[in-house]
Parts: sequence; C-alpha cells; structure tokens
Amino acid sequence: VSCCWAVPPHIGRLRLLRHLYLHQGPFSISLPPEIGMLEQLLTLVVNGISGDIPEEIGDLCRLTELSLLFSSGTSLPQSLCRLRSLRALKLSYLRVPDIPMDVLLLPE
Repeated sequence: VSCCWAVPPHIGRLRLLRHLYLHQGPFSISLPPEIGMLEQLLTLVVNGISGDIPEEIGDLCRLTELSLLFSSGTSLPQSLCRLRSLRALKLSYLRVPDIPMDVLLLPE
C-alpha cells in the first residue's frame, strides 16, 4: 500500500526559503499550488512526486535548479516554460506522455 504525504498549503508562508529538498521515504509527495509563493526559492528537489505538478510552479522566477523524481502519474505543466532563471532541469522516471516543447527552449 502506497501512501501520499501532501506538502501543507502554508508552505507558501516561507517566502524567504531558498532551498527545498523533499524526499519520500515510504511515501509519495504531492505539492500544493502555494509552492508558487516561494519567491526566493533557488532549488527545488522532490524525490517521489505523485499527482500533477501545480501550474503555480511557473511563478518561481528565481528557481535555478528543479529536480523531480517521479513515483506515479505526474504531468508537467506548461508553466515550466516561464522558469527563465532555470539552469538545471532533472527529470527521473518520468511517466507522462508529454513534455511541454517550450521547456526545450529555456535559456542555457
């Protein structure tokens, strides 16, 4: 039996957070839309993400590294294309049919 740990919505209150590492252990992880409120976030690493990634992830304008290890049925939002500061995108065990093509056009 697989369990899911939901990141609480009040994570959006941590506006000065710069690095966030979430590792699943025996659980899969779901992200709330409030993740997009982390205005200073530079690094987001999620090991064991499940469900959809919220569109609000595209609001992380300072994000330079995004690393997602998928555990189940996750889709990538088109808003990833707004991450203009992104320098490293790591997707492991991706189980979705589509990657937004504009992601490939992100700056080096």
